[in-house]
Amino acid sequence: MTREQRLKRGCLLALIAFIILFFIAHWLITKLQYDTSFDIKSVSPNKTHTLLIRQDWVSRPTVFEGSKVIFRYSKSGFAETVYWNIEWISENECCLYSSSSVTEERYTIELQSGIKS
Repeated sequence: MTREQRLKRGCLLALIAFIILFFIAHWLITKLQYDTSFDIKSVSPNKTHTLLIRQDWVSRPTVFEGSKVIFRYSKSGFAETVYWNIEWISENECCLYSSSSVTEERYTIELQSGIKS
């Protein structure tokens, strides 16, 4: 095998290794984005909306209705675990809140009345 053939083979192997690492990194980022052990499901009073609160690894909440993201916490995360919950104000409005010692934040979320889950 000539030097040129070894160089081509080495480049091809490096390219294949890079592609495999890229797909592994992409999978890790998408699959390990949320800590599902803290998932909270909440159903509206008339049962027309079902919301799911998921937290990432630094306790930032994301609220889903079905597979649609309806609220994402945009601030930096927390050094300790923060628990989030939902309080229903009306059928199409709820309040996401945390009452931990780290933060006492409240966010009002308005839902579209046509969405059912």
